[in-house]
Order: sequence, then C-alpha cells, then structure tokens
Amino acid sequence: MGISNGRENTNRISNTITTAFKRLRIQPKYNTLDRKNLFFGGVPGHSIGLPTELFLPMASDMAASLLYFEGGPKEFSSFEEKFRLVDRITGRPLYVSMYREPEKKHWIFNRGMLVASGSGGGKSYWINHYIASELRKGGEAILMEDGHSYDKLTEVFNGVILEHRDNAPFTFNPFLLDSHDVQVSDLGKKRLTEGKLLFLVTLLQLITNEDRMSKESEVKSTLLEHLITSYYDTQWQSERQHFKFDSFFEFAKTSLFSLIRTYSISQEVFDPHVFLFLLQKYHSTGVRGKLLNQADERLTGLSTKKLVYFKLGRLIDNALLFPITALMIMDLFNKKMQDPGKLTINKILAVDEAWKALERPELAHYFNAQSRMARKLGGQPIFISQKVDDFVASEIIRDAIVVNSHIKVFLDMRDFSASFDRIQALLGLGEKQKQLILSLNKDTPEDRSFREVAICWMDRVKVYGVETSLEERCIYETNPNDCETIKQLHKEHQEHWPLTAKAYAFHKTKK
Repeated sequence: MGISNGRENTNRISNTITTAFKRLRIQPKYNTLDRKNLFFGGVPGHSIGLPTELFLPMASDMAASLLYFEGGPKEFSSFEEKFRLVDRITGRPLYVSMYREPEKKHWIFNRGMLVASGSGGGKSYWINHYIASELRKGGEAILMEDGHSYDKLTEVFNGVILEHRDNAPFTFNPFLLDSHDVQVSDLGKKRLTEGKLLFLVTLLQLITNEDRMSKESEVKSTLLEHLITSYYDTQWQSERQHFKFDSFFEFAKTSLFSLIRTYSISQEVFDPHVFLFLLQKYHSTGVRGKLLNQADERLTGLSTKKLVYFKLGRLIDNALLFPITALMIMDLFNKKMQDPGKLTINKILAVDEAWKALERPELAHYFNAQSRMARKLGGQPIFISQKVDDFVASEIIRDAIVVNSHIKVFLDMRDFSASFDRIQALLGLGEKQKQLILSLNKDTPEDRSFREVAICWMDRVKVYGVETSLEERCIYETNPNDCETIKQLHKEHQEHWPLTAKAYAFHKTKK
C-alpha cells in the first residue's frame, strides 16, 4: 500500500509499487475506480468487505515477502553476535553468527578459520570487516602480516602497530615470567604452568635447529623439561633472580652434564656439547646476543591491548628469526586465552600468509597444542592465503591448519577453477560446497557492487554478499589507488578518522 499526502507524489509511488510487483513476476493491473474500497479494505479487519474479484491469489511465501522484506536467516536470530552481510540475490542485510550459533548447533567444534581466495579476491577486506565486527563486540585480536592491510583498522581502534626493521628488530626475553606463567601450590611452592613449559621447550628446539632435537624424541623433550624446571627452581631459591637467556645458558653449562649422568643418557641420543655450542650463539656475547636477552619496550604490556598488529616485513623470509618471532607472538596469544577475565570474549590470532612458519615441525607441534587449548578458552586462530595449494602442500601445515579449521571461508576462486577438484579433495569439501564456491561473483546483480563469499561450517555451506557502508569501506579498503585518496583526505582532516571516513563517503558518492 502506498499513501501520499498530495497528488504530486501519486505517480512516483505508483511506479515504485509497480516495479516491486514486476520483480515478483506479477503483472499489476491499474484500477482507479476502486481506490476507496481498496483503501478501507486494507485496514485490518475490513477486508471481508472487498468483492471477490479484488482478491489476488498469492503463495504464502510470496505474501510474506511483501510484509517482511528485511531480516536475517531464521537460524541466526541473535543480533548480539551479529556479523553484517547481505543476501546475494536481493542485497537485503543479513546478520550471521560466524561461530556461536554453529557451536550451539554442533555444526563446528572449534572456531579455527581458514580464509582463501585468488589474487584480488577481497580476503583482506573480509578480514578487516570481520575483525572490526568482533572488536565492537568486545573481542581482541593479534594480527601477523608482511604488508600494510590492517594499518587503518589498527589506528581506528587505537591498537598497537609493531614493525620489524633492520635497524630496530624485535627482541625478546622469553624467560621472564608473569602471572600467567606460574602456579603456586597450597604449600607455597612455585612451578611453571604447562603452557610456559611447552613454550620454552619449543623455543630451545627451534634455536638449536638440530634434527636430532626433533619433537619425535620423547627422551630429548623430557630432558629439556627437567633442565628448564631445575633452572627456575634454582632461581626461585636464590635471593637474586635474573630470568633471561644468559642466566639459563650459564645454568645449563653447569647442570646439563650431571643431569645426563643422573638419567644415563648416551651421547648418541643427546649430545650436550653440540647443544651448548648451538645455544652459545644467543648468549649476550654471541652473534645473536640481543635477540633473547632484552625486553623490547614495544612488546611490554601487549597482553592488555585489544588489537596488536605485527608487521613482519622482510623478517618473514628469515628462516632463523621468523619462526622464533612467530613463537613469541603465539605465546602472547596464549596469555590472552589464559586470562580468566577474557574467557567469554573472542580472542583472534589472524595470520596473513605468515603461517609458513608452521613448516617447522617444532612449531606445528606447538600450534596443535595451542589449537586444542583455543577450543576450550574462546580462542580463534585465522589463517589467510591467496595460494590455496600451499595449505595442503605440506603434511605438517595440513595437519596444523586445515584439520583445526572447522570454518572455511572462500572468496573469489576463479583462479583455481581448473584445479579445484584437488583442493576439494584435500580440504574435505562436498559437491554442493564446490558448486557454490565456484559460483561466487557470477551473474551478480548489475546494480549491486558487493563481492560474494562462501562460508563452510564443516559440511554446511552458505553464500552471502560482502557490502559495507562507504564510511566502513574507507577503513577496510586495500586497493592502492583508493588508499592514496584516503591518505590525502586523512591529511586534509588532521588525521581524524571519523572525518576522513565521511569525506571519503562524500567523495565516492559525488563520483
């Protein structure tokens, strides 16, 4: 029903209603003689007075669509956890629960997410949109990337940007302890938490970089656990406690050989001379002496920040330093998960292309342990790539990422249409999922500018459109040309993001 307060709007309203009916494939019939009867018949309770010829037979679903055009899918009704997408056919807004409702319905059993697309498929835009939605709901996030896709998002949400540079590299003190690392018994005896102990064992395996020190050997891992535990027991008993790599190395030089003799471990199983030689490099007198001996001021207090963005730069190609840095970042994620005050919020670790660090067996083992913990503590690891084959190229990566990702998000996959059968088999996708994924961005409405996305919750799949306001697009956009325009507008508006976003929206509307 269209109601106007003057004759001048009647034609416009009539045309609008006519167009709406034609979209439903209903040919409207104009009737000006019965307008009075139609008006009073439209008042609730008065329709009984209409003559039969004025009734329109209509299917119930079609009739309901005339009354309720906008709304969300019936299975996702909670707006408290909403993530705004749009219907791929009509463009109407939808509010989708990415993990809470699927968890309740047992569609998924962990929140791990894999995001894949071809080059320029919109994966960075999607991640920006998703993380912004989670941050607004109280969530927290750690981002790892070697580009600049999340600069604006981090600034808008008052996050911290940490960039590795050759003249200012990341440095750490992994042996420092905080409240998340120590447990105290009823008798007052201190001991390391299981998470901290596993972290330090993994670190020592990484920096010694020796095949014989691999995770497959329980003997060697157990020996390292004894060494680390003894180190902290000795430090706690002393009046002067210096938790850093140098003091651990000095303790290892004096205690390792007696520990080996006590447990009768042969040199073929574990060579202490080689082990100490490899550790020497990270002593303050060694060539890597700064890496593990000083606390980087940029890294202090990060567990309290809502959004932390690590820009890894050329570090991502450093086979020695990158896995160590990735391990430290995952330890920060672990501390967020262990914080009892953050148990009910979503805690995200988004790894954009940088997941290649998991090619190291030690890190894959550590990440698998963290994934099991994340499932229980409200953590969500997200892995993003435009090279989908890389997810399954390595058995280690496949087991560490794919198996632990019950949510799989696909954007434009036309680059992989010829080889998708292999991807389908390795990722465990069904035939319906394959068909819908390959249908993305085909035959989209000409008057809509959104990209499409397929979301798979294990064996289920739904397709949506990704469309935001122009103000949001200003924050999420990664296209170089648009980013240059945004940079100029940001400068003109004294680097005030709300004003910049409004100016960008006006600029796009004017065009």
